[in-house]
Amino acid sequence: MRQRLWLFPLILFLLLAHPACLYPQTATLKQIHAEGLKSLSEQQVADLCGLSIGSQVGRNDLQEAANLLLRSGLFAKVNYKFDTHNDDVTVTFHLEENPRLPVSYDNFPWFADAELTDAVRKALPFYDGTLPEGGTVVDLAGNALASFMDAHGLKAEVEHFVLVNPLIDSSEQQFQLQGVTQRIASIDFSDPTLKDNLAVQ
Repeated sequence: MRQRLWLFPLILFLLLAHPACLYPQTATLKQIHAEGLKSLSEQQVADLCGLSIGSQVGRNDLQEAANLLLRSGLFAKVNYKFDTHNDDVTVTFHLEENPRLPVSYDNFPWFADAELTDAVRKALPFYDGTLPEGGTVVDLAGNALASFMDAHGLKAEVEHFVLVNPLIDSSEQQFQLQGVTQRIASIDFSDPTLKDNLAVQ
């Protein structure tokens, strides 16, 4: 009897010292929720965080998902909580979205803005013509434009800058091509009488 009484506090100490003995290291991700959203949807947050429903996740996976959301540039604050039930876990992200800037394309004369917007939207389905000041989503937009140019036989580096647009009295996220030399082939005028006007030419 004395031996059993001595073993009980030892076992209790080991359980408290190693909580992994009480709780599993991973659980099956059942649901992803997001609170505080203004322009993004819950599903878009789920896509951005890198987690997959039905996968095995632990604390480190949930923290890395929160880090991914923060690095995207879309959010000023990212917190999360999780609830476990049996072998399932539900994670809820508490988010504060960053303001976004309108996007402009500086020197892409070969394509309409709508074509460039569609190219970015293939990489970022939530893209609506606005992006945050910085973050991975801005880099992904630049990569999408570079791939679009490459697919059309134009090798160029795409850079982005936050500039002040005096026409709208606000900042904008502008994409520019680097390393491409452009030559003016011809000039046309909507008024045909100007075509032969030497002064205008």
